[in-house]
Amino acid sequence: MYLSLYRRYRPQTFQDVTGQNTAVEVVRRAVSRGNVGHAYLFSGPRGCGKTTVARLFAKAVNCSDRGKGGEPCNVCDSCRSISEGNSLDVVEIDGASNNRVDEIRDLKTHVGLASFSSPYKVYIVDEVHMLSIGAFNALLKTLEEPPESVLFILATTEPFKVPVTIRSRCQHIPFHSIGLEDMVSRLRYVTELEKVKCDDDSLWEIARQADGGLRDGLSLLEQAMAVQDDGVDLSVVERLVGGGSHGELCRWLDGFHERGEMGTLKDLEGMFLRGASVERVLDGLYVIFRNLWIASRWGEKGIDALGLSPWESRFLTRTVGRWNEPFLRDMMELTSSLMPQGRRGLRQDVLIGILMTRLVPSETPSSIKSPTVEPPNEEPVSAKPAPVSVPASDGEDPPLWSRFGDIPHIVSALAFCAISRSDDEMEVVVSPERVFCFELLSGERNAYIMQSVLNEDGWEGRVVFRCGDRERVYEPLSAPSSQELPLEVDREDQRETVKEVKSTDVSKTEDIEVPDGDDGLLRALQVVRSQTSGEVLYLRKDEEIEKEDEIDGD
Repeated sequence: MYLSLYRRYRPQTFQDVTGQNTAVEVVRRAVSRGNVGHAYLFSGPRGCGKTTVARLFAKAVNCSDRGKGGEPCNVCDSCRSISEGNSLDVVEIDGASNNRVDEIRDLKTHVGLASFSSPYKVYIVDEVHMLSIGAFNALLKTLEEPPESVLFILATTEPFKVPVTIRSRCQHIPFHSIGLEDMVSRLRYVTELEKVKCDDDSLWEIARQADGGLRDGLSLLEQAMAVQDDGVDLSVVERLVGGGSHGELCRWLDGFHERGEMGTLKDLEGMFLRGASVERVLDGLYVIFRNLWIASRWGEKGIDALGLSPWESRFLTRTVGRWNEPFLRDMMELTSSLMPQGRRGLRQDVLIGILMTRLVPSETPSSIKSPTVEPPNEEPVSAKPAPVSVPASDGEDPPLWSRFGDIPHIVSALAFCAISRSDDEMEVVVSPERVFCFELLSGERNAYIMQSVLNEDGWEGRVVFRCGDRERVYEPLSAPSSQELPLEVDREDQRETVKEVKSTDVSKTEDIEVPDGDDGLLRALQVVRSQTSGEVLYLRKDEEIEKEDEIDGD
């Protein structure tokens, strides 16, 4: 029968365990000195070796010919039966499926029985945190005072869910995630035994994707070996994991210097088309900007402390001079602030807009040549707008999109527009390929917000939105205003506001008649109109309210 790589190459001695030196040393010394306790709690992330060390512990305490340092011999009958999984004295229990009180009571009835052929009867309870409260209570007394020849080994990925009464009765041995270098070394060892060619870049990418779990790394390596017969390279691994891998994100950032802004925009969109998730891109970018910040602040010493692959070290050394330290810190803060939104369903196009507006600032890095600003009287060379925000005529003013940092959909839409502004008019030109951005920005509510922000800056004028042959014009606001309308509004002004409401599908409609004395309805209608981008098509009072009004009038 075929065995997966992580089962075929499961360590059979303590020396073979990867990346858990401290935990293994505690267990080995306990076995070699004969100071084996009655209960142990192994805690740590998935795939880090908890169950493997538990089985080695069971083999070591029952081995009849232990080697130096408490190593099991793997030759005696006890070691062979435990390795094959048919030992009657080593019982493995899945806490997730045997979590009721009845299963624990059945276990207690067998604990008092003598072992069959080994010095110790070992109970390995995996995922112990899944036991019910009643099952934990039923296990308390047995766990506190078990028979002399019984050993409990509890394993969990979430030790904080294990009651403190259970933890206090066990020796707690924490496991940790396996480091990248240790995992790459183990993966290379497996590929050599399997006689498969595999370059170092692909092994490092597999180790990064495994996120500290060697079992996940071996599973991904097995998939890569199945995809291509003549060996494993980086392209195969990136095809398996989809877009947004660490190497792809590094090449994307590097493309700002080589391919230009439009090329990097298409590359980022291509990552999402190949299956990259918002969370993966944000996590990957945060790690890259963190590494660049460390390299910028501490140089070669910082790069050596990160424990990176040779390719990553060369990438940091080559690109660290393109971004200054404050910019890298700002990008770290941006990506970390977007992570909660990514888990709640941040749209991919919104994330693309936010990243591009930050990575293509008004002041480009020193290594990238700044574009030459053409005189205002000259016509633009191309009718297609560049995917950057053009600042106001005063070069010292910040770009328009910077005023909408808390409204991401407006920021991302403005990133794909060409903006020009004079004393009495601002023109926003949207590419015909991005009709959605035109509809979003030229909606009544969003246009009102933009005019209000400009009025607060002391500029008053009309706003013109253009997309191909389409055009929408908004006349200047009568006075600087905010998103919230004043509480007291003249009744005649309210009536005029209601009469101006028109349908987008009908060029001309009849005025909406409102009964005299109904200021509250006018006020509600004006608030609704200012807070939404829709159009008021029909206004009707409830018939019962009209009858009550007639009765009150009589």
